Amino acid sequence: MKQLFSTIVLFITLGLASLQAATRAEQIRSDLENGSVNKVFVVAHRAAWKKAPENSRLAVEHAIEMGVDIVEIDIRRTKDGVFVLMHDESIDRTTNGKGQVSAFTYEELSKLKLKDADGNVTEHTIPTLEEILLMAKGKVLINLDKADGHFKELLPLMRKTGSIKDVMLKGYYSEKELIRLLGNDFEGIYMPMVSLRWQSKQLAQQEGALDVNAVYPLFKGTNAVETKFKELTDKVISKEVLAQLKEKNVRTWINTLMVSHSAGLNDQKALKDPDSVWGVLIDQGLSIIQTDEPEILLSYLREKGHHE
Repeated sequence: MKQLFSTIVLFITLGLASLQAATRAEQIRSDLENGSVNKVFVVAHRAAWKKAPENSRLAVEHAIEMGVDIVEIDIRRTKDGVFVLMHDESIDRTTNGKGQVSAFTYEELSKLKLKDADGNVTEHTIPTLEEILLMAKGKVLINLDKADGHFKELLPLMRKTGSIKDVMLKGYYSEKELIRLLGNDFEGIYMPMVSLRWQSKQLAQQEGALDVNAVYPLFKGTNAVETKFKELTDKVISKEVLAQLKEKNVRTWINTLMVSHSAGLNDQKALKDPDSVWGVLIDQGLSIIQTDEPEILLSYLREKGHHE
C-alpha cells in the first residue's frame, strides 16, 4: 500500500511538472530576453518558402519542424476585415487570381490556390492569420510583417487566440505612440526598427564614449532592435555598441536576404562561404538573423555551437 501511494504521488508530481513546463515558444522568448545566453536566433523569412508556397500553412509547419526560433509572415487585410497571409498588395504573383487583396472578401480569396516558388499552382490555399496563430501557438515566435498601421486591430485577435506572448511586432513608433496603440500592459514583443541615417547622425554628434541610448530607442521591455547598415565599419553596429546592447539584454536583428540590408553579407554569399557572412555577423555581435535559407543556417549554427 505504501509503495502504491508513493507511485501515485510520483505520477501526480510528474503530471504537475509537465503542466508547468515551458512551451518551446516560452523558452525561445526566455533565451531572447537573456543577453547572456550564447545563442543565435534564426528567423525564417516568409516561413520556409523554398519547401512550400510562401506564407502558407505548410511553409510555417516546415519552419517549425526544422527548429527555427521565429517565423516571419506577412499580413494583409481583406475587404471584410479578415487578416490573411500575403506579402504583396495584390494576389497576382502568389496565387492563380488577380487583383488587390483589399478588393476581395476572405470567402472569395479562400477559393484561390497558392503558387510555389517556381510559379506553379498548388493545392494550398491562403491562410488566415488567426489559424496560423492558433497552429503555431507555443511552438515558435511569430513576427508579423506588414502589420504597421494595424496594431489596434490585431490586439483583439492576439487575445482571442491566446498568442500575445508569442508575437513580435516591429516598427518606427516612439514609446508614447506604442502605448497609445497597444496600451501599457502589452505582453508581446515590440522590436524598434532603426533608421541607419538617423543612427549615424546621432553618433556624429557624440563626443567620447558612445552612448547606445542615444543611438537605439530602447523602450521599457525592449529585447530586440532591427537595424541595417551599409558597411560593417559603421559605428551603429560596432562591436562596442552591440556589446552595450547585449549587456542590456537587447539583441540585434539583421536581414541577410538582400545585399542592401547588411553591407552585401547576404544569403547568396553565405551558401558559398557561411563563415564569411554569418560567421562575420555573429563575431560582430549580431544574434538574430532573418534568412531565406533557415535550414542551412540552422545546420551551420549547430555545427558552431550557437544553436541547439
